[in-house]
Parts: sequence; structure tokens; C-alpha cells
Amino acid sequence: MDDGRHYELEVMNGKDTTGSYDGGKQRETWLPVEVEATINRYVQQAGLRDDDPLIGRSKRTVQYWVENAADQAADETDNDDYRRVSTHDLRRC
Repeated sequence: MDDGRHYELEVMNGKDTTGSYDGGKQRETWLPVEVEATINRYVQQAGLRDDDPLIGRSKRTVQYWVENAADQAADETDNDDYRRVSTHDLRRC
């Protein structure tokens, strides 16, 4: 879906704590139009195929990046609430 402000992004093979889904749970989340455009440019410039990962790093590395960005935001704003940001927050609207 595209309403001019955001897209719905389908996430395949997501975490399934119930064991009910073969190959992981499917989820949908929002994606701002500007982010979608940036991702598409990157995919085209890097020559990625549909089944190539966008981020060729481990889950833990991405978690580390988010933790560092959150700490930096907390330091720059003097707002310790940012220290509670995690990769799970990236799923939220």
C-alpha cells in the first residue's frame, strides 16, 4: 500500500515464538516514502537481487549499531530515554 506518505513493508521469515509458522512468521510494518526511495536506490546501485540481504551483517551487529546510535542520541540531547531504544523499536509506527 502507498498512501503518499508511507508504504507497508512485508517482513518474511520473522521470529515465531509459537512454532506455528513454517519458515517464520510474516509481518507488515510501515515504511516512510523517503526510506523506500533510499532502499531502492541502494538496491539498484549495489545490483542486489530480490533474495539478497539488504544488510549483510549479523543480527547482533545491527543491534549494536542501534545501541550505539541510541547512546549517541542520549548524550547529544541529555535525554536518557534514548538509552532504552532497541531494534525492536524499529518495528513500531
